Amino acid sequence: MTNVGAGEVGFLDTLTGSGVENLVIAGNARFDDVVSALASLTVTGVSNFNTGNITTAGAQSYGAGVLGTDVTITASDVTFTGNVDSAAGQPGSNLDIALTGAAAFLGDIGAQERLGSLAINQDASFAGAVLTADADVSVAGTMTLVGPLVTVDTGSGPGDIILADIDAQGNDLTLSAGTGSIFLNGSAVDLNNFAINGADQVNLAAVTALGDVSVTGAVTATIDGSLVAQSLSVRVDNGYLQNADVAVADAVYIETNQGSLVMVDGTRISGNYVSLVNRDVTLDENDTAILVSQINAGNEIRVGATQGNILVTPVPAGESNFSGNVLRIGGDTLVPASPADPVDLTSLAGDRFGTPDLPSVISVTDLVAINSRIASQPVFLIRPDVLNENSLRELSLAQTLEAVGDTQRTTVVQLVLLDPAIFTAISNVGAEEEPVRLPEAQLVD
Repeated sequence: MTNVGAGEVGFLDTLTGSGVENLVIAGNARFDDVVSALASLTVTGVSNFNTGNITTAGAQSYGAGVLGTDVTITASDVTFTGNVDSAAGQPGSNLDIALTGAAAFLGDIGAQERLGSLAINQDASFAGAVLTADADVSVAGTMTLVGPLVTVDTGSGPGDIILADIDAQGNDLTLSAGTGSIFLNGSAVDLNNFAINGADQVNLAAVTALGDVSVTGAVTATIDGSLVAQSLSVRVDNGYLQNADVAVADAVYIETNQGSLVMVDGTRISGNYVSLVNRDVTLDENDTAILVSQINAGNEIRVGATQGNILVTPVPAGESNFSGNVLRIGGDTLVPASPADPVDLTSLAGDRFGTPDLPSVISVTDLVAINSRIASQPVFLIRPDVLNENSLRELSLAQTLEAVGDTQRTTVVQLVLLDPAIFTAISNVGAEEEPVRLPEAQLVD
């Protein structure tokens, strides 16, 4: 082992060992040329890197690091106990780490002066911020969070964030990619809160969070896999859920502004409250605003489009597209994606709808037509926006609701098996000479 005393040690020329030297510098170091063929390298203070390559057979360990140029570190493992930055006034130096083991960053990266890109070919642990100047951050192995909040931010430009697996260890993670993209290609487990703020494209595979998951500012967001959290909020221009399984304990909000919110076959969303909204005002009667597969809610489901159609894809036999106590649907048209496949609007939770305090209700507004297949038990249709149409009606198998002028009407087949325990008043609206109306306390907006 070679020990060099305190102060700053500068290496102006190439530093080459014979492969067995373990170099320890107790203080600061400046590397102006290539370092190679050392067994290991340790610098307890600040290391100034003004050369492109630092290579050891074994581990490298540094206090803080300052990059005056693009740097490649090749080692078994590398650890930075302090911050890592580009040189003052020179943002944008790239750091490429090629390891056989793992990297550890116990301070911030780019907090004082942003790096260019950061690329790590193995596992890496992070304790704080990772900031680049419109350049990529990629971790090919598992990303482990060892600080309470880890933030990865590639600036306002086209820098991407590309991650494999994440082991959050109960910590928070925030990702921001400007006009770049965010790709989580593996699974993220044991997150507390997970926030994505801004990106051109967001692709999430498997995410498990104890707290809240939010995606905002993205042009396109795709969830392709499982997502488990306390709540989910996605507010983007376009949203796609492909073979996703979204399960949250509280609320699911997915809102798009400019394009279709698509849930392709195999996608399931479950939560206490589920809201899907497309606010694109450029759509017309021939455009799809929302393509829905399957939603299960302990309480209420809302599916709405400012303009355009809401299409519903078929589900396996014995299952339903919508299951919840209250279902509110509003759009130009609600139709099956395939005319040959009727839609299961709702199914029962247990053997009956709702509770005495919260009866199950389907609230349909501004719909041209719906071909529905209702399973098992009576289903109740409410028109809350027109007083005279606040009626309770049973729908039969494959019954069609057709618009008559501006009013949605349906033929009443029969009114049977009404449980008086869930209604305190029945009055005001005639249906086959049977006046039926929900009490004020149970009307929906």
